[in-house]
Amino acid sequence: MKTVILSKPFNGAHKTTMPRAFVKELGMQPGDKMSVELKGNSVVFTPITEG
Repeated sequence: MKTVILSKPFNGAHKTTMPRAFVKELGMQPGDKMSVELKGNSVVFTPITEG
């Protein structure tokens, strides 16, 4: 699980696809699915592995 601290509100936090800005930092591919949890001014992304 990775936590990304945002400097400004992220309007797409409810979506299930990864914002391109975070892909490289989290080591994920564009379009990877994940669960998103809002914690104050931070957003916790948990990758959803399909297997």
